Amino acid sequence: MPMQGGGDRAYPITFDITLAGTSTSTGIFRTFLNPFGAECLVLRADLDITTQSTGASTLDIGTAADAVTTSDNLIDGLSAAAAGRFTNMNSTNAGTNGKQLQKLAAGGSIVIEEKTGDVDGLVGTLYVTLLVTN
Repeated sequence: MPMQGGGDRAYPITFDITLAGTSTSTGIFRTFLNPFGAECLVLRADLDITTQSTGASTLDIGTAADAVTTSDNLIDGLSAAAAGRFTNMNSTNAGTNGKQLQKLAAGGSIVIEEKTGDVDGLVGTLYVTLLVTN
Protein backbone atom coordinates (compact mmCIF):
# COMPACT_ATOMS: atom_id res chain seq x y z
CA MET A 1 0.00 0.00 0.00
CA PRO A 2 1.45 3.41 -0.89
CA MET A 3 2.03 5.86 1.89
CA GLN A 4 -0.47 8.62 2.50
CA GLY A 5 0.31 11.52 0.19
CA GLY A 6 1.85 9.26 -2.47
CA GLY A 7 5.44 8.94 -3.55
CA ASP A 8 8.01 8.51 -0.83
CA ARG A 9 6.47 10.96 1.61
CA ALA A 10 4.29 10.01 4.51
CA TYR A 11 1.87 12.40 6.16
CA PRO A 12 0.29 11.91 9.58
CA ILE A 13 -3.46 11.33 9.61
CA THR A 14 -5.67 11.89 12.64
CA PHE A 15 -8.71 9.69 13.26
CA ASP A 16 -11.52 10.51 15.67
CA ILE A 17 -12.92 7.62 17.68
CA THR A 18 -16.22 8.29 19.43
CA LEU A 19 -16.54 7.01 23.00
CA ALA A 20 -19.81 6.42 24.82
CA GLY A 21 -19.92 4.58 28.13
CA THR A 22 -23.06 2.56 28.82
CA SER A 23 -24.23 0.10 31.44
CA THR A 24 -22.84 -2.71 29.25
CA SER A 25 -19.39 -1.09 28.99
CA THR A 26 -16.95 -3.36 30.77
CA GLY A 27 -13.37 -4.23 29.95
CA ILE A 28 -12.54 -3.23 26.39
CA PHE A 29 -15.55 -1.21 25.27
CA ARG A 30 -14.21 0.43 22.10
CA THR A 31 -11.62 -0.56 19.51
CA PHE A 32 -10.13 0.96 16.36
CA LEU A 33 -8.58 -1.37 13.77
CA ASN A 34 -5.49 -0.15 11.91
CA PRO A 35 -7.01 0.88 8.54
CA PHE A 36 -3.77 0.81 6.51
CA GLY A 37 -2.75 -2.84 6.46
CA ALA A 38 0.78 -1.68 7.25
CA GLU A 39 2.68 -0.96 10.44
CA CYS A 40 2.05 2.54 11.80
CA LEU A 41 3.49 4.77 14.45
CA VAL A 42 0.99 6.33 16.85
CA LEU A 43 2.36 9.85 17.05
CA ARG A 44 -0.12 10.97 19.70
CA ALA A 45 -3.39 10.14 21.43
CA ASP A 46 -5.61 13.00 22.60
CA LEU A 47 -8.75 12.34 24.62
CA ASP A 48 -11.54 14.91 24.85
CA ILE A 49 -14.01 13.90 27.58
CA THR A 50 -17.07 16.11 27.08
CA THR A 51 -19.23 14.33 29.67
CA GLN A 52 -17.58 12.57 32.58
CA SER A 53 -18.61 9.13 33.77
CA THR A 54 -21.38 9.12 36.37
CA GLY A 55 -19.12 7.42 38.91
CA ALA A 56 -15.46 6.89 39.62
CA SER A 57 -13.66 5.15 36.78
CA THR A 58 -10.33 4.92 34.98
CA LEU A 59 -9.41 4.25 31.37
CA ASP A 60 -6.50 2.43 29.76
CA ILE A 61 -5.78 3.12 26.10
CA GLY A 62 -3.15 1.35 24.05
CA THR A 63 -2.02 -0.52 20.97
CA ALA A 64 -2.60 -4.26 20.81
CA ALA A 65 -2.10 -7.11 18.35
CA ASP A 66 -5.88 -7.59 18.18
CA ALA A 67 -9.16 -6.14 19.46
CA VAL A 68 -9.39 -8.34 22.56
CA THR A 69 -6.01 -7.80 24.22
CA THR A 70 -5.81 -5.02 26.78
CA SER A 71 -3.07 -2.39 26.58
CA ASP A 72 -2.13 0.79 28.42
CA ASN A 73 0.92 1.90 26.45
CA LEU A 74 -0.68 5.18 25.27
CA ILE A 75 -2.69 6.31 28.31
CA ASP A 76 -2.63 4.44 31.62
CA GLY A 77 -5.17 4.79 34.42
CA LEU A 78 -6.70 8.14 33.41
CA SER A 79 -9.73 9.17 35.45
CA ALA A 80 -12.87 9.33 33.32
CA ALA A 81 -14.72 10.99 36.20
CA ALA A 82 -13.64 14.46 35.06
CA ALA A 83 -14.39 16.22 31.80
CA GLY A 84 -11.48 17.81 29.97
CA ARG A 85 -8.75 17.30 27.42
CA PHE A 86 -5.96 14.83 28.03
CA THR A 87 -2.98 13.68 25.98
CA ASN A 88 -0.25 11.08 26.05
CA MET A 89 2.16 13.91 25.19
CA ASN A 90 1.93 14.93 28.86
CA SER A 91 3.39 12.47 31.36
CA THR A 92 0.75 13.40 33.97
CA ASN A 93 -2.07 12.37 31.60
CA ALA A 94 -0.19 9.41 30.12
CA GLY A 95 0.26 7.72 33.49
CA THR A 96 2.89 5.18 34.45
CA ASN A 97 2.84 3.07 31.27
CA GLY A 98 1.55 5.61 28.73
CA LYS A 99 4.13 6.71 26.20
CA GLN A 100 4.48 8.59 22.95
CA LEU A 101 5.42 6.99 19.62
CA GLN A 102 4.00 3.51 20.01
CA LYS A 103 3.96 1.00 17.14
CA LEU A 104 0.62 -0.23 15.80
CA ALA A 105 0.94 -3.53 13.91
CA ALA A 106 -0.54 -3.95 10.43
CA GLY A 107 -3.47 -5.98 11.81
CA GLY A 108 -3.44 -4.33 15.23
CA SER A 109 -5.97 -2.27 17.11
CA ILE A 110 -6.16 0.63 19.48
CA VAL A 111 -8.14 -0.54 22.50
CA ILE A 112 -10.02 1.56 25.03
CA GLU A 113 -10.67 -0.24 28.29
CA GLU A 114 -12.71 0.50 31.40
CA LYS A 115 -9.90 -0.37 33.80
CA THR A 116 -11.65 0.37 37.08
CA GLY A 117 -15.05 1.59 38.18
CA ASP A 118 -17.88 2.27 35.80
CA VAL A 119 -17.76 4.42 32.64
CA ASP A 120 -21.57 4.80 32.44
CA GLY A 121 -22.44 8.21 31.02
CA LEU A 122 -18.98 8.89 29.61
CA VAL A 123 -19.03 10.80 26.32
CA GLY A 124 -15.92 11.79 24.46
CA THR A 125 -13.67 11.50 21.46
CA LEU A 126 -10.23 9.94 21.19
CA TYR A 127 -8.10 11.57 18.49
CA VAL A 128 -5.30 9.27 17.31
CA THR A 129 -2.61 10.49 14.92
CA LEU A 130 -0.99 7.74 12.84
CA LEU A 131 1.95 7.64 10.47
CA VAL A 132 2.49 4.66 8.16
CA THR A 133 6.06 3.48 8.63
CA ASN A 134 6.44 0.80 5.95
